This record gives sequence, structure tokens and C-alpha cells, in this order.
Amino acid sequence: MRNHASPAHASDSKVELEDVFGLALILQKNLFEMEMPDPGHSPSGLFEPIKNHSLDEERLQILRDQIRAFRQADIRITFGFMLDLICKGEDPSLTNAKELFGYVWDKANEDLRKSAGQRYYSLTVEPEADDSEDNGARIRLLETLLGCDGIKYIPDAARAILYRHAVKPLAKAKDTQYGWSAEEKAAKSLAQFGPHVPSIAFEDVYQEILAVWCGNYWGRSSAYVYLKSFIDSLNSTQVMRLSRLFQTNDRVREELFQSKPKKRAIEFLEEVKNKLTIEANKNEIDTIIEEIENL
Repeated sequence: MRNHASPAHASDSKVELEDVFGLALILQKNLFEMEMPDPGHSPSGLFEPIKNHSLDEERLQILRDQIRAFRQADIRITFGFMLDLICKGEDPSLTNAKELFGYVWDKANEDLRKSAGQRYYSLTVEPEADDSEDNGARIRLLETLLGCDGIKYIPDAARAILYRHAVKPLAKAKDTQYGWSAEEKAAKSLAQFGPHVPSIAFEDVYQEILAVWCGNYWGRSSAYVYLKSFIDSLNSTQVMRLSRLFQTNDRVREELFQSKPKKRAIEFLEEVKNKLTIEANKNEIDTIIEEIENL
């Protein structure tokens, strides 16, 4: 409010007693009567105990609650701090960071999560950037991302390598006599990565999933149960790309002359057809089914 008594703000409009009362009431209502905010927490309070002390469950719980109260700016600082400790790999800081990182991840935004994936990518293409004593930063970071369902944040090129490597045991088990137990173990291992297969590795991975799904002359293992999320997560475009593998991919087609694999393939296609909306796509699925029946 302009003060008529100040030469810097000369005015003929004087500040009256009522004006002062009005301002005082506004301050009283909107400032002095407000409850004091909860005391804030600084991320710097985490650093010393996490780096230098083996924390018991009680102290870990205190730090978890502190993380839950952080603002996004604090989470950004803590996120980078935790990643550094995990990559460095020295105890007790590594153990503490692994215990707490999931809580930081839950509050992190998409950009922060992508930065963790980008860091894994950097360690993949430039392993010499790993300055940890055991050169195990990339593996520790991968394990951390697996625990947070964060594989999808790894850039496609590095993620494709992961999925191609993870599907090899499944392919080997499928080609092994009496290999159903091995198929199940391999399927569980692949499922741990989640259905985040990049487009560049789509056929490499899904040809093995379909081969196991349809089985062989004797039947099939229960591996398909663990791989169901890879099918359920597909959009309509991906469903059509997958279905066409029954026409074009030798690995998928190699057992389809047998009655049991053929039956499984047709059941599979009928099931995915029900997820489609466009009639042209449904008609294409019907054509693929007819081709399989004629094998």
C-alpha cells in the first residue's frame, strides 16, 4: 500500500486506520492462523549414514519415511546418489542403497528413470567407463532395474541384446530331448525381464515363444504359462506381426505338421483374433489358420 508519508511515494491518498485494519486481518487470516508446515528433510541427511554405516531395519525404515517426504528436487539428487553407490559397488553403501533404491524409484519421474536406463546403455557400449574395482557396475545396475521393473527404460539397442541373450536358453531347451523342465526354467528367466521386447528383437524373441507355446508331437511344457504376459501386452499391430510369423518364420512352422502343435497354433490364433477390432485383420487371421490346417 502506498505510504503518503514517504517522499518517494508522494500521494494525496492517505493510509487510513481502516486500511491498516484490513491489511492486518488479511495477514492474520492467511498467514498467522495457518498451521506450521511439517519440518522438511534434506537429502544430505541420507548421505553419511548410507555411505558409512551398516543400517539395521529400524534405521532403514526411518530413511524410507524420509524419502517418502521428499520433494521432486530432493528425489532427483537422491536418485543420482543411489545410482552412484550401486555402480561403485562398495559395502556398506551398496547394501544400503539396494535396500532403499526402490522407494526412490517409486517417487522418480520418467526422465529420472530413463537416465538409469541410459546409464546402463553407456556402460554397455563403453565398458571402460566402469571405474568400480570389480568392473561390475553394469551387472549391478541391471539387477537393480530388474528389481524395479525398469528394463523398459533401457534404450532399444542395449535392450535388444538383453532379450536376445535371455531367449537363447529357451531356444536350447526347445531343441533338447526331454527338455520340458529346462523350458520352464528358461521361460521363468525370460519372464523376469518383462514383456518389453524392442521392435528390432521382436522376431528373434517371439519365434521362440511361439515354438514353445505350440510344443511338439508329445505335447508342450507349462513354459507358456510364464510367457503369457508377452502375448497379453501386445497391441493390435504387434498381434498381426506375431500372427504372420506362422506364415513366414521357419522356426515357428517347423512342428506344425504334427497334430498337437497344429491344434495349439490354431487355438492361439483364434484367441488373439478375438482381441482385434478391424475386420480386415480378422480375415487375415482366418487365412493364416486355413494355411496351417492345410499343412
